Amino acid sequence: MINLRFILIIESNYLFLEKQQSKYNVIQPLLFAGILAAGIFLGYKMNDKSDSPLIAQISDQEGPVQIGQVEEVLKLIDSKYMDVKDQNELVSIAIRSIINKLDPHSTYISPEDIQYFTESMEGNFKGLGIETLFLHDTVGIVKVLHDSPADRAGLQQFDQIIYIDTTLIAGAKADYDSIRDKLHAEEASIVLHIKRYGKKDLIKIEVTPEEIQTHTASAGSMIDNETGIIRIDQFTANTYREFMESYEQLYENQTLKNLIIDLRNNPGGFLPEATKILNQLAEDKDKVILYTIGKNGVRREYKTNGKSFFRVANIAVLVNEESASGAEIIAGTLQDWDRAVIIGRRTYGKGLVQEQFGLSNGGALRLTTARYYLPSGRNIQKDYTNIDEYDYELESRVEDGSIFDSSKSNADTTLLKFTSLNLGRKLKEFSGVEPDIFIPADSVEYQSAYSKVRSLTLSYIFDRVKNMRTMSQDLIKSKMFMDNFLSYAGKRYPELKTTKISDADKEKLKIALINDFSYITSDEDTALSLRSNEDSFVIAAMDYFKNPDLARLVKKK
Repeated sequence: MINLRFILIIESNYLFLEKQQSKYNVIQPLLFAGILAAGIFLGYKMNDKSDSPLIAQISDQEGPVQIGQVEEVLKLIDSKYMDVKDQNELVSIAIRSIINKLDPHSTYISPEDIQYFTESMEGNFKGLGIETLFLHDTVGIVKVLHDSPADRAGLQQFDQIIYIDTTLIAGAKADYDSIRDKLHAEEASIVLHIKRYGKKDLIKIEVTPEEIQTHTASAGSMIDNETGIIRIDQFTANTYREFMESYEQLYENQTLKNLIIDLRNNPGGFLPEATKILNQLAEDKDKVILYTIGKNGVRREYKTNGKSFFRVANIAVLVNEESASGAEIIAGTLQDWDRAVIIGRRTYGKGLVQEQFGLSNGGALRLTTARYYLPSGRNIQKDYTNIDEYDYELESRVEDGSIFDSSKSNADTTLLKFTSLNLGRKLKEFSGVEPDIFIPADSVEYQSAYSKVRSLTLSYIFDRVKNMRTMSQDLIKSKMFMDNFLSYAGKRYPELKTTKISDADKEKLKIALINDFSYITSDEDTALSLRSNEDSFVIAAMDYFKNPDLARLVKKK
């Protein structure tokens, strides 16, 4: 029985994590800083090459269209314009201007960015196998991937990087992006000078970057005797395999009856990975998973193959406003089948499919080639007539209160045009997947003062564990620990010294500190399981498993 396990440890910018933590109580494993930009482009397997030039003649149903005038303008600028202009930069600007007139998810990827995007979608990157945190002008190592180049070279958790080769990093006011670039250097090896707890002198360690596989699906231990949880962060080329390994790990318990799939903040990714996972959650053969309609009305259907390996009686899917694309397909299809209860908040609302086409300059176009439809026939793409409104739709949900109040979220009943396929429940067509059980966002998480304090919990815990080495959850729960943390926050943000933190907010911060402590001191699976105990989404799922009527999943009379 194959049961490979990987821990997702990626060199990444802690500032990105701070931004995420200011909005969510759940600590997310860190993906590349552009995960949303990359993952939200749901598509087929990427094309390997293109035989068309960057600027050429195109044609459509109306006849040939000459675009040589674009090339003509660029040549005139190159030969006649009074100043020297970078032709590649002008070409990029022209391409982006054209793409911006299409839809929000068609995009141009420059030659400089193509490797970055490909790595993020393929699920691997070249690196050392460490997760780092930028604290007090010093890069600290939060975690080291087992059997990674860093692990084999002798790097340890809590090591601080003082030099990279001959470049001073600590206290040098260096930009973190430049530090990350050095850690991802293509050279054969990197020499790190490390400050280690209990050691007076710096330690010199040479490490060679290798291809590191990112981990996108993690399994926590059983929450109770019958319930397990799997979190999927993104759909890369490895996600289905990792999901099945996690599923098998839970199923080995032999008592698994209920499965929670956490898709919160999952931006999507490869379409085939999402459909293969749905195959494992279906109970019948030839059930429609989704279908796409592309140019000239060409329709393509995806159906189940009836070859699921494990069976569970009940499924709950956790989603929020940042769940997009492939995450929405899994949630929406299971909802259409009445196979799972959807818990959380309305999803992002992306119902478009992209394919990637290589360009002769080394870049690529990710071009929307079809709309996808869920089994009931609904397309959940939100309106993008006004791009500005599209880009700020999440902010508008905060302003109108629909992200906090289910009655405002479900006020428009005119969109209830479709029905679920088994129970005949009314379903909305546009703007994402509406949950069956609504979990309101916490308004305090959108307040700037609280967000600043919340963004410091991981750095504070990291610092304390690094220096104390003996800590417990009981200590974190104490009033003294909270007072010390708030004092630390006041030093980082002086304006917080006059800000009153309510007892309710302190309780939320206490949970965040405990979650961060678990994240730093436990493996990924254990940390996921531990934080589930205080997770309102998970608690709602557990309540549903005990009483399905909570979601009104009853047969329509």
